[in-house]
Amino acid sequence: MPPHPNTFHQDQGNFKYWVYVVYHNNHFYTVNDPYKGQARMRESLSFYGAILQPSPHIPVCSACNARVDVKVTKKANDKGNAGKSYYKCDSCSKFVFLTEEEVQRRKHLAKGPTVEAQTELFREFQHLQPDSKAIDAALEKKFGYDPHSKVMLKAVKVENGQGKAWSWMPRGPETSRQPMYIAAKGLEYRCKELKIDPKDEKAVADNMEAILAMKDAFPEAVFTMANVVAMDIETGSIEGSGGHFLPYAIGWRHGDEKEDVVARTSEDLRGGLMKQALEAWVKYQQALPKLIVFKKGKEILKEPKLYVFAHNGSRFDAVEVLHSILAQDCLPDDFLKSNGKIISFSYKNIVFRCSCLIVMSSLKAAGIAYNVPTPKLSLPHGYLQNCSSEEELLRRLHGDITWKELEPYMDWFSDTKKAELQVRVFGRTWEQWRDAQPLRQQFLKDCENDKPFNFWKDKGRSYLGADFDCLWEILAAMGKQR
Repeated sequence: MPPHPNTFHQDQGNFKYWVYVVYHNNHFYTVNDPYKGQARMRESLSFYGAILQPSPHIPVCSACNARVDVKVTKKANDKGNAGKSYYKCDSCSKFVFLTEEEVQRRKHLAKGPTVEAQTELFREFQHLQPDSKAIDAALEKKFGYDPHSKVMLKAVKVENGQGKAWSWMPRGPETSRQPMYIAAKGLEYRCKELKIDPKDEKAVADNMEAILAMKDAFPEAVFTMANVVAMDIETGSIEGSGGHFLPYAIGWRHGDEKEDVVARTSEDLRGGLMKQALEAWVKYQQALPKLIVFKKGKEILKEPKLYVFAHNGSRFDAVEVLHSILAQDCLPDDFLKSNGKIISFSYKNIVFRCSCLIVMSSLKAAGIAYNVPTPKLSLPHGYLQNCSSEEELLRRLHGDITWKELEPYMDWFSDTKKAELQVRVFGRTWEQWRDAQPLRQQFLKDCENDKPFNFWKDKGRSYLGADFDCLWEILAAMGKQR
């Protein structure tokens, strides 16, 4: 429809002054968001553009008729082929340079019809709106084919797996795809038994009779926790630091060996602890037996991997590990990140992974689900948060305190289910709701004989140990289910 009468920025053709309407179910509707109206108009106009545009010619291999991707050689090519278009077939490995005529034809097809041509075709059949069937019949009569057999609606913008913007495009010609053959893994294992290289065609041919005589050669899967470490990090913070967490304790379990390190100085809080943990894990990896692989008929020793798991490591623990690695002028390898979560990365043959991404639940819920013997304990973490200084954090960590003094830092509803948090019982006060929580009831029992205790030695260390013990048992239970 024509623009609103106005004098402000009229010469700029600001689309916000245009009126977009949609006809649906015999009614006209206005569009609240002009951006949506503009996008809907472009989508509808693209239908006519796709009809006018010739079907794209998808190049196929002249030898096996499989689809190929056309590429262009670099301008710095010193063999006389600089800037030429070519393709290499993935199916038959045929290499071909395209002719200049084919290159020009592809450029012409890539331009597509002009906006003026699309608009004129739309106006030619505008009098048939909104009868889409009548428009399709008129287009079929004009061009000699069903328009929907030549065009298709495709998503041109996708967010979180859902299409946000759409456009009509020509359908490509149907071409056959040659199957990509996958080498049989059994050959690799059988050659390993015979101590020959599976890539050595002559050696494989000479030993084919022995290879065929061997039956199932797949090794039986054996699960072991010998190359697994379960770790946990406890952190505090200083007021005014913008929420930056300082690790005051790190604990881990490797087999029957359990270790923990606790901060004693400011240097420990600012990377010293993490460095100690990394050095310990490197020693674990170096002590693992070397793996034997066969290459060209020879036995080669390969460094094994040590897998360090942390619950919620993808968003928390792994970040501190990365900071420590970078502080040592090193870079992690095989870094994998998705949706803001650190999936995995490696350092000196140590692979760091997050168990939370596997069980998709809290550590406590996972422990209950896998029925592990070590339960997750509770600790008033708020006591070591927003301290006035690093010295104050260390004083609280290694000092004595009573349960009554810890009451302001207790989170009574930390174990309450989300569904219960959304329910309000008529007539029940907040204090009554608080006193019904198991954590509050245990706190009142502890206060009956409230003697001073050391925060780290009497509570913090056992809490940390229960965490990595619980994680270790969960990992072992998951491995047994494979």
